[in-house]
Amino acid sequence: MGKQWKSEEGNGGGGGAIEIRDGGALYGVRAGDRRLPPRAFGAARSLADHTTPYQYTAVVLDLKDKAYELTGESISNTTATNEHLRSLEGSEGQERRICKFVISNQLEAIEALEAKSDATGKKNLEEAIMWYKRFLGFQVVGGEVLHCAPFLKDSEELVKDLNCSNDMFKFVRIMREKFQAAAINGTP
Repeated sequence: MGKQWKSEEGNGGGGGAIEIRDGGALYGVRAGDRRLPPRAFGAARSLADHTTPYQYTAVVLDLKDKAYELTGESISNTTATNEHLRSLEGSEGQERRICKFVISNQLEAIEALEAKSDATGKKNLEEAIMWYKRFLGFQVVGGEVLHCAPFLKDSEELVKDLNCSNDMFKFVRIMREKFQAAAINGTP
């Protein structure tokens, strides 16, 4: 029987094969074979010059070694890319931690200012109420005016308005104007 060389091109699917038959033995390389890279298929076509199955086997082993080297290079490139991405992720994580730290410090500062502002406002309000009680004889308990000297005829309505609107500044301004007007008019 002798050696027969056969080359098949695929039917448009990128396939195709190179086969060498030596007696009853069949040696072949397919283009779609996942064990060999596409570049190796072109090298396999040069097998037509080889005359023994041992030489063919040596070439196939050489092709597999090249495929192994290419796979190793691909793995090392992928590993390098992964390490680079991890380093980028690490630097972004550090920036994120710095931003969280700065934001938490700012929030603490704002909370401290709000607490101080609330305490100062409460103190000022208590001083104003004490001043009105001491010097004007204005007493309110449970939203009801108990005593007001000098007497102001609209004071109960103002207290009700204060209870509804919670606008202490408006209430104080109006009461001050009314007390000043009463003091000028000489109302007891």
